[in-house]
Amino acid sequence: MKDRRLERNHHLAFGQNTDLILSLAAVIYLTFHPIMAWVSPNPADSWLQRLSVSGPMLLIAWRSRHPGLVSRHLNFFQTASLTWLSLHYYYLTWASGFENSWFLGVFVTMASVAACMLTVGSLRFYSAVSLLSALAFTFFGIKTESQMVAFPSIATVIIACYIGFISKLELLEELARSSRSFENLF
Repeated sequence: MKDRRLERNHHLAFGQNTDLILSLAAVIYLTFHPIMAWVSPNPADSWLQRLSVSGPMLLIAWRSRHPGLVSRHLNFFQTASLTWLSLHYYYLTWASGFENSWFLGVFVTMASVAACMLTVGSLRFYSAVSLLSALAFTFFGIKTESQMVAFPSIATVIIACYIGFISKLELLEELARSSRSFENLF
């Protein structure tokens, strides 16, 4: 009984808004497809591609509130789905030839996703993936001005996000450990 209560408290401490975060991210990501298709003469993706990113996020959001695999490994599923969203967006930015509207969206996507990471480990993983993606931007494809500043710009933003969010996550993890220690006393 005590283990279930601790597991539930851990879920509340780290993932109480996961369903909301993933649902909003999925809906916003789907909504931006028609907007970008209207703004850009050559849309970089199809509605089906956007659905392949948003669909799993909505499924994870729905399953996160039910007992089972997803709720037990919520951090993994949230990190994986948000990282998948980012990688897809980075690909779209590359496919668009680094059009300014897409390139600006990289920074919004990066900062938003970094803010949603639930643990220090997931933030480290996401930061590493973002830095590797930025490095890949620098070496592959047509060389544009935006592409040439991609790595230093993205590295600056992701490092600033990492430094800003790491303290918050460490504090939350310490609070959860303290709460578990306190509950073990009784």
